[in-house]
Amino acid sequence: MAGVGSGYLLHVALARWMGPASYGSYAYAMAWIGLLSMATALGLPVCSVRFVAQYRANGQPALLRGTIRRFRQIVVIVGSLVAVLGTASALMSSRLPSWLVIAAWLVPLSSFVNLNTEVARGLGRAGLSQVPDKILRPLWTVLGAALFFSVAGSLTINQAMMAALGALVAVALLQVGLLSRVLAQAPAAPKVEYRTREWLQVAISLLAVSLFVLLASQIDLLVAGFILDPAQIGIYSAAIRVASLIGFVPLSVNIVASPQIAALYSQNETVRLQELAGRIAHMSFWPSLVLAAMVIALASPILRLFGPEFAAARWALYILTVCQLFKSGVGSVGYFLDMTGHQTHNARAFAMATLIGVLLNVAAIPWLGIVGAAAANLLLWVLVTLWLHKEVARLVGVRSSIVSAIRLQLHRRARGR
Repeated sequence: MAGVGSGYLLHVALARWMGPASYGSYAYAMAWIGLLSMATALGLPVCSVRFVAQYRANGQPALLRGTIRRFRQIVVIVGSLVAVLGTASALMSSRLPSWLVIAAWLVPLSSFVNLNTEVARGLGRAGLSQVPDKILRPLWTVLGAALFFSVAGSLTINQAMMAALGALVAVALLQVGLLSRVLAQAPAAPKVEYRTREWLQVAISLLAVSLFVLLASQIDLLVAGFILDPAQIGIYSAAIRVASLIGFVPLSVNIVASPQIAALYSQNETVRLQELAGRIAHMSFWPSLVLAAMVIALASPILRLFGPEFAAARWALYILTVCQLFKSGVGSVGYFLDMTGHQTHNARAFAMATLIGVLLNVAAIPWLGIVGAAAANLLLWVLVTLWLHKEVARLVGVRSSIVSAIRLQLHRRARGR
């Protein structure tokens, strides 16, 4: 909740200090930075949750330490190469904006921070996983942006990105220090063991999943950036940000649950895995339902916090809210596939979803604007989550939706009588 509040504060502040057009350009650039940072990480952050949790549960400290060390090495080397190439391209071309130099270094830093976040999750340290990245990072970015705004009386994209860069550096240093203390308390290993080829094979398949999931979640914004003006993008980005308040509930549950999924599946605990799926569904859906009702009831006042122009996103926000609620009701379908070695099925579904999402948005946005983007987003997620729910039932033997959880509860009560 604190992380969501910090992120919301960041985007409200940026929107008010930058205005709809500049904020729209910033949000669009950050969407691409997020996509590139995931690509340069090669799927290793998601992969680390699975292997770190597995090695920790099975008492394999040599592989545990080897995983963390090798993953960091790869992420730093690949990310630095991408940053150098991006910096050189930006400096050699007069057509490209100057903030691309800053953006180039945001990519590897984001990758490194994401990796440390997922390593902490695999170690069962949910607080360490979330506090630096989800709470301190947006707060420090707000402080940096506020300093620029107080001096100049306005905030440019360059200044906003400089604030983001400084916050990322501070978070990365903090994570390294705290994780070192956690690992010092773990069982010692006589030597560090590496399985680089095995890890990379899994990571690359997980990378495909992660990229397609991110593309599917942002395809409306990415396509809209080619069709609508920056002010409209800024207004729609505010609606996305408000709707994401609902998504923090299943995200928070999955932060704790995903390592448990990997551990239980590796131990063939099918019954306990189904029980876990039911708990995830209940803990995700009912709070999300309450939040969705609040967002729908207070849509206009919430959007006006970004500025009076942002109230125009009200109908788009209604649709995005329904989308978030539907996703929470279907359950942690993606995590169940990723954490049990069935990530290729996840990748296939989201690859198709990305293509469908492009077609839906290209058809809807010119006709309905940001409302069309939201409607395309809702239809896309209904299709892909239902598909994945069926795959989880077939491959893992678990039914993850809230409907299935309620049916299972009623069945047990009837049998108990």
